[in-house]
Amino acid sequence: MLIAAVLVLGLMDDHDTTYFNGTKVGSVGKDNAQAWNTPRSYRIPAWMIQAGKENTIAIRLFDQY
Repeated sequence: MLIAAVLVLGLMDDHDTTYFNGTKVGSVGKDNAQAWNTPRSYRIPAWMIQAGKENTIAIRLFDQY
């Protein structure tokens, strides 16, 4: 798989599921007790990127407390 980009999001409080053009590219869930202190960095394969078109990043974030 050819990686064309890396989406660097940094820290989020607490849990996330991140999508690129409707496809899940990564997540940090409740199984990670240090989720609030875990930097997010997700690889975007070349086939997901729509060159010359609008690309969409969606983040579902859940704050446990």
